[in-house]
Amino acid sequence: MLQIFISWNIRIKGATTPLKAAITKALTYENPAYAAAKKRRRRVWGVDPKIELYLYDRGDLICPRGFEKELNDILINHNQDPEKVIVRNTQKGREVDFGPWNDSFKVRDYQAPFVESLLKGSGVGIAPAGSGKTIMGMRTIFEYGRSTLWLTHTKDLMYQTAKKAELTLRGVGRIGFFGDGKHEWGDGKLIIATVQTLGANPHLVAALNDFIGMVIIDEAHHFPAVQFIETVGKFKADKLIGVTATPERKDGLHFYLYQGNAKDGTVRATSAIESVSNLKDLAEYFESADGNKIEASHLVALEGDKIRKAEKGDKILGVVSKTAGIVLGGAAFYWNDRFLRDEFGGIIYREVIDGDEVITIPVENPNYDPEAEYTPREERDEWHVIGLIGQVFVRVDETVTIGDSVAAVNGVATKADSGGYGIVMKMKSPYDPEKGYGIAKMFVSPQH
Repeated sequence: MLQIFISWNIRIKGATTPLKAAITKALTYENPAYAAAKKRRRRVWGVDPKIELYLYDRGDLICPRGFEKELNDILINHNQDPEKVIVRNTQKGREVDFGPWNDSFKVRDYQAPFVESLLKGSGVGIAPAGSGKTIMGMRTIFEYGRSTLWLTHTKDLMYQTAKKAELTLRGVGRIGFFGDGKHEWGDGKLIIATVQTLGANPHLVAALNDFIGMVIIDEAHHFPAVQFIETVGKFKADKLIGVTATPERKDGLHFYLYQGNAKDGTVRATSAIESVSNLKDLAEYFESADGNKIEASHLVALEGDKIRKAEKGDKILGVVSKTAGIVLGGAAFYWNDRFLRDEFGGIIYREVIDGDEVITIPVENPNYDPEAEYTPREERDEWHVIGLIGQVFVRVDETVTIGDSVAAVNGVATKADSGGYGIVMKMKSPYDPEKGYGIAKMFVSPQH
């Protein structure tokens, strides 16, 4: 009789030969190291051409947690009802109260679908750099309301995450730490750990399995494949979530990222096409030249490296946007100049010893004050999300009609005599003399 038990892995008992064949085929991958060696005509002796993400234990077939969704499809194809043969032995986690959410950290329109998707099931959340992954992760913890482990790969990220948790989750209490020589349980609501420390202390994983209901793996693409399987793959938490801006690893072993942590489909929650239909433009943060707020849907131009309302004769950069699907340059977690950079703007790194591991970390700016409270750009009036490419809403005067390209007067679009910026696709609301503007939907890209 077929029986399937899901805990920190998937144990399959009594599978027929055709069912085993289908499962093992699905969990067999080309070894990228073998393929690379062959391509470069190097020796491949001792390099397995395939990587198998399954094993046999006393006749049972053992698979990673991330295989559950694909396994369900295979079972259905073999005339098996997953609900009748699967028994879940995962850890729901201890119910906890994280206190009130700090409303100073608002969940943006483009962030809410990411949180909603992660709450529905385990998975890998993919969001661009600067989109506020830590805020979205904290909101997921708040909404889920169970003891959570936040797993990272450096001690610096461990402490940064703790600061963000204390700012957003007002009832988080004493945060637990496992890393940087610390073994502190805190109040058991939120524990932040490095994968190196947990990998070197399997008894901690066993103890955490008694009450942790959700594991969030930050910057999941950084985790080496062996650490992923040996550490993350040992958790029984009902929800296993990875967050990353880079879902593919340079070594080609990104399938470990999904299968090893219970992939339930890639969550592309900040993508205009794959998540929320009202997210239309690619945007970037810019600071106003006078330090004041520019209201939504005004056209802006550059003044040096800052922005102001665009005027006639300006090359228009973009539009103050409320509909951005991807936002760059958010500096959401710390001061933008926290780390030293080379002459080309790249962060300077150095190697350090962390336990038994040699890791690469950014070199901190000596002017950085870790005690100073940092306010993210999204909460500061002088910083603006500027829609650069895509569909945006723009303030227009009475001269503008569908099909026009525009110039600007005090940030409001007016019909261009020639050339011009963007193209008007639709009039959302007509010109209102009392307001001094109407609203048009435009497709835009920066003028050169």
